Amino acid sequence: MHTPNEVIDLAEKHSQEVARFSLAGLEEARKRANALLVLLLAGGGALGGLGLARVDAYLPLAAAAMAGAVHWFALAAYVAWNASTTAQIRSWATPELAEHGYGKWLAYAKAANAEAAARGTTDNGINVLQELRLEAVRNCEQAAQEYRAASGAAYAVVDRAYRLAACMPISAAAAAALVLVLGGR
Repeated sequence: MHTPNEVIDLAEKHSQEVARFSLAGLEEARKRANALLVLLLAGGGALGGLGLARVDAYLPLAAAAMAGAVHWFALAAYVAWNASTTAQIRSWATPELAEHGYGKWLAYAKAANAEAAARGTTDNGINVLQELRLEAVRNCEQAAQEYRAASGAAYAVVDRAYRLAACMPISAAAAAALVLVLGGR
């Protein structure tokens, strides 16, 4: 049989590792979003430059390039707005928990233990240090959950942007076709 402190030790180690892993996932999602953002901005700039350079030479190519540039710049704005912005997350390591939390748990433990004594209950009472450690475990778990939610949202944006970037030839072809239909040279 394990003691309560052994169980809390295990819970602390597990929750801290989960929080570290989840935070690393969030950092990776941000790196991936930033890499895609650079790619989209560079590609959009190159397409825009090509479009401007070919306006006088061949209008359908210029229109296709400009449409591609607009497509990629719009995706870059989408990624920047939704995947590269700061998510509201908590810190899983909270040094102030000990200084502020201990007093809160001590008051709770005194009141609960006094109430139990008044009822004549014969339990071991509330251990303040154990309750404080469990509070830290809960905080780690909540932080890990927030990290996972933020990274999941960022990954979803990045994945959607990759799929939409692959559709850029459609907008470019449509722009070139429109120019040709309207009589562009």
